[in-house]
Amino acid sequence: MSLTATFLAHLRGLDSELAGVAGMLHDVASFESGDPTDHGRRGAERAGDILRESGHFTEAEITIIQSAIAHHSDKASVHGPFEELLKDADVLQHYLYNPQLEAHPRHGERRRQLVTELLDSPRPI
Repeated sequence: MSLTATFLAHLRGLDSELAGVAGMLHDVASFESGDPTDHGRRGAERAGDILRESGHFTEAEITIIQSAIAHHSDKASVHGPFEELLKDADVLQHYLYNPQLEAHPRHGERRRQLVTELLDSPRPI
C-alpha cells in the first residue's frame, strides 16, 4: 500500500515520503501479532517505535504518521489530510487487489469519491 499512498500524496500535494512510510507501516500490528483487533492504535504505537529507532524522522513527522495509522480504519469519520489519504489508499489498494470484490458497505462511497478525484485530477499522473 506504500506506493498507493505515495501516489495519492503526489496528487494531493502532500509529503509523499511520509505517506509512503505510513502506507508501509499501516498494518504492522496485524502482521506482527496476527491479530487485527484495534490494529490501527497498536500499529501507530509500534510505528512510532520503529521510526524513532531509525533516527530519520522528526517527532512532528512521527506524529503525522502515527495519527494516519491510528485512524486509517475509521473510514466513516473525517480526520486530517494524512489520515484521509491513508484511508483512501487503503480503500484503493483493496479495490486494485481485486476489482471484482464488492466494496465493504462503509467503503463504497469513499471509493466512488476517490475514483472521481482521480479522474478529475488536474495534476499529471
